Amino acid sequence: MRYSLIIPHFNLPEKLRRLLATVPVREDMEVLVVDDCSTNYTAEFNEVKAEFPHVRFLSTDQNGGGGKARNTGLQQAKGEYLIFADADDFFLPTFSALLDKYAGKEFDMVIFDAISLEEDTFKLSHRNEHLSSQIARYSASDDKSTVYFRYYFGEPWCRIINRRLIEENAMKFDEIRIHNDTTFAYLAGYYSEKIYVDPMVAYCIIDRPGSVSKCGSDDRIKLRIEVFARKSRFLQDHGIKEFDPMIFPPFADAIKSHDFKRLKEYLQVAERSGLTRATFMKEAAKYKLKRIAGKS
Repeated sequence: MRYSLIIPHFNLPEKLRRLLATVPVREDMEVLVVDDCSTNYTAEFNEVKAEFPHVRFLSTDQNGGGGKARNTGLQQAKGEYLIFADADDFFLPTFSALLDKYAGKEFDMVIFDAISLEEDTFKLSHRNEHLSSQIARYSASDDKSTVYFRYYFGEPWCRIINRRLIEENAMKFDEIRIHNDTTFAYLAGYYSEKIYVDPMVAYCIIDRPGSVSKCGSDDRIKLRIEVFARKSRFLQDHGIKEFDPMIFPPFADAIKSHDFKRLKEYLQVAERSGLTRATFMKEAAKYKLKRIAGKS
């Protein structure tokens, strides 16, 4: 089997039906849907299972979020190369041509492009811009640096990854509620040697108001800080002179609201997770944290 497509699912059978309808049925690709112990829409989910008999439907042993579902898929996948999709997104008609293009090539990772649409209106959204702008810059430039795709592109979709790379480096997703894909993404970037960056647009990201990425709480904010502090430590320990500023917005918010108790707590979380105060202050100065916190 050449490809395995892994799709985590939780309580979104209609969105999942839409996604599966856009996935080509191919002899060289298996499709795995991993249900994370859905609690609603049981009848609708069973209808989807009946409509797509070629799909392997799996389940987590208990609800654990997208990271746990993807790890379950990793354990069961048979393909040489792995692809990930979110249940509320879908593929474009170019997806099959993309798979054909790389069917005879050996590589560690392929990055491809996407569009983004709002869920309710299907108007163009911005969730693809961080990726699309970098792919456009890469394609137009003589400088073929893959730094962004290795260390800053954090989502699992729009990638084709060699399973050997994952197994040899014991890579898996963090089984946490947010940013469960961040560690997997930068490890894939670090360990990949041969990377293709392809401008083909083959995926559609749906900008959905109720998605996990839009839900915030103080516990989740601290979890975000922990994830990106660990990332900083990993890059530093492996001689990678890059720093992901995704850690800074919570600090900027705390400064802007003059909540210095919260700011101190955030700093303590970062330090416990391996980010030294000296490194934090140096990178915060580059990021101009105070000036950004002062903007409305």
